Amino acid sequence: HPSTAAPLTVVSYNILANKYAVSGWHSYCLLEHLQWSSRLPRLLNELKSYNADVICLQEVEEPALYNDLLPGLPGYTAQYYGRASSPTDPVPGPVEGAALLTRDSRLNILSHRTYRFSEHLDPAVAAAAAERSKCSEVLLSRTDGAVSVLVQDLSTGRRFGITCTHLHWDPSWPDVKLLQALTLTQQVQRFLNDHQQTEGPLPSIVAGDFNSLWHKCHSDAFDEVPEEAVLTSGVYSLLSTGAVERGHQDHPYTRSKLRGTPERQWREVKVESALAPMRSVYYQNNAEPPLTTKTASFAGCIDYIWLGWGWAQTATLALPYAHTPGEDACDMAGVRPMPNEEAPSDHLALGCQLMAPCDLFAL
Repeated sequence: HPSTAAPLTVVSYNILANKYAVSGWHSYCLLEHLQWSSRLPRLLNELKSYNADVICLQEVEEPALYNDLLPGLPGYTAQYYGRASSPTDPVPGPVEGAALLTRDSRLNILSHRTYRFSEHLDPAVAAAAAERSKCSEVLLSRTDGAVSVLVQDLSTGRRFGITCTHLHWDPSWPDVKLLQALTLTQQVQRFLNDHQQTEGPLPSIVAGDFNSLWHKCHSDAFDEVPEEAVLTSGVYSLLSTGAVERGHQDHPYTRSKLRGTPERQWREVKVESALAPMRSVYYQNNAEPPLTTKTASFAGCIDYIWLGWGWAQTATLALPYAHTPGEDACDMAGVRPMPNEEAPSDHLALGCQLMAPCDLFAL
């Protein structure tokens, strides 16, 4: 039976690192609206308006977190994973990463952990990656990762885990993203197991920018989509169903064949989530929203808040555009590319309200 405590409000938002904002990628937006001095107050006002208990941010430059965001959001504590510079980084500049903010008056942090995916690979994945290949070179060179926290709700005494992450950006490497997501599930489950007591499995929330479409209905430079067919990314399939078969287009063996150079070391690698299948808070009427990001060259739904079992969802943050279930990003011509003078990032914030886990998990 549901708790009588106030709903828990969770927000996830890729706020667009300043080094990317001024890199020239967003030339459709006036430079004055791209400058951090313009975007910061708009971001702070937006975040304050959500009155969230948990804020999962991506593309947070480390100086901006401690010099700007936290001072502008009093009453929150932050845990941070900074993504170290990588040879494959498209733009030089300050460290950016995932910041997980929790409201001090609602949540007590009991433990936290950060992890770089390439340093915590499953043994079978690590063994395959040890054999030189295109996939392994990218996988091992990337410094993407996540931050997890274990919190206790001060209003109920219940404990649960929250994770904020940002997967590899490049659409050329969906197999790398899939192996990162596999590692994510394993590390989240390990973190939860390390803190499990007598109340049973700990509920969890996993939020972030997964750089993976929930469906693709048109062929592009990266995938051939048969007529009247729909492809679901490996990352989305893994988190929503718990496993990705070898024949899936994003499994590293199948993807290597699609690239024309089969990498047989990936053939027997099983991609099975360490977490039970999770539910995306925006998945309604058999569809995700058409888009959570839109620039001049790309639009799609790639950001998600995933719930493990034990949560009762009561509301979602309305997205700033009208749509009907099943509409595709290409149908959203009326949505302007972001950022702009109104939108401070090239992504939209996602949010939800949740009831605390049921009394089974009480201490």
